[in-house]
Amino acid sequence: MYYRINRVSFDSDKYDSIMAAIESKRELFENFEGLQNSRIVRVSETEAITIAEYDSEENLENSKTEFAEMMKEMASMFNGVETSYGERVWHFSKD
Repeated sequence: MYYRINRVSFDSDKYDSIMAAIESKRELFENFEGLQNSRIVRVSETEAITIAEYDSEENLENSKTEFAEMMKEMASMFNGVETSYGERVWHFSKD
């Protein structure tokens, strides 16, 4: 599994608008080839971590342009976005 991890900062009063904008993109997420799941974890009033899991590095790479376009549309809502990519090296699940 391969991951796109974003650390996003924003003004706290924009949180509801950001979440509504993301929800409006649900169909786009469903069409990303190989995207297994995506999570958002709010770590403070003004910061969140997003984690998108892909089945292969190739599918993650192929999604970068379309994902960047989506983020560009939402750029005015964010104070900053730091993006990292990586491969899963360990996993625990009760499943």
